[in-house]
Amino acid sequence: LAQGSCCGRWRCAMKLKRFLLRYDPPGVGLEVEDDDHQLSVQHKSLPGKSEVHSAKDINGLVDALIDEESTLLTRRRHREGLIQLLSRLYEVDVTAEAQEEAANEPETHEAPDSMQGATVVLTGLREPHQVFNGEIATVVKSKGEKQKYEVEVKGQIVKVKGKEHLLMASSTGTLAPGVFVAIRGLRNHVELNGCIAKVSECHEESQRYEVRALDSGQLFRVKKENVVLIEASPGVQAAATALKENRDAMKENKDPNSTPRKARDKDGNLNEARRRATSLRLDLRWSWSA
Repeated sequence: LAQGSCCGRWRCAMKLKRFLLRYDPPGVGLEVEDDDHQLSVQHKSLPGKSEVHSAKDINGLVDALIDEESTLLTRRRHREGLIQLLSRLYEVDVTAEAQEEAANEPETHEAPDSMQGATVVLTGLREPHQVFNGEIATVVKSKGEKQKYEVEVKGQIVKVKGKEHLLMASSTGTLAPGVFVAIRGLRNHVELNGCIAKVSECHEESQRYEVRALDSGQLFRVKKENVVLIEASPGVQAAATALKENRDAMKENKDPNSTPRKARDKDGNLNEARRRATSLRLDLRWSWSA
């Protein structure tokens, strides 16, 4: 295993001692020994249990792990042991029959992925990459069939799994009612960064824009620098349609014959429920800006 910082141009001989299994979150550790008989553990994170269901999935994980650590692992010596180890972790049947069925299953080859080199906006990333939500990035490496990508953002290379985390940035168009944007650069409400929204109103004189989030339907007022135009992809349009249908359904379900609540209680003050609703609405519409 190359050890650039400690061995310079020489390659330190590392010997694999044993595998260590981590159940929550799923992972495997490679305990290795160097020339000085010092032990260390290289931790490898694995997908969640909900993502692995079959012997074929186990085979794919093991092959990827061996390819990644080819200086330590070989298929001849370690593949079978890793398959058995991961089968216990994911509670998947890897009997000879299941293995044969997985091996004989025809592989599907997708067309080359067109994402490489694309300018995208990151969304929905979790820690430790949550800070990049809403940031503009460039796809530098793409494995479309596995939906694995490497993007360059703020001078860093970040690995992203799942195409749903990449929104195509729009190179044309202007901010106007009806266009789709991603919220970005908020400092006080970072949880909103990367949120997909639709522009409702533009206030050019104050450089403020009212945008409605597609996931919650909430309305926010933000500065121009806190939104970035994105393309109206089928996924974005579907989310917008679902939001509209949901809002229309809510309007239709209102009973026109119902008696409105009294605006004031016996003390002559706004009732508590209305006061809270008014306060929340004002906070959502006007307070959330960078």
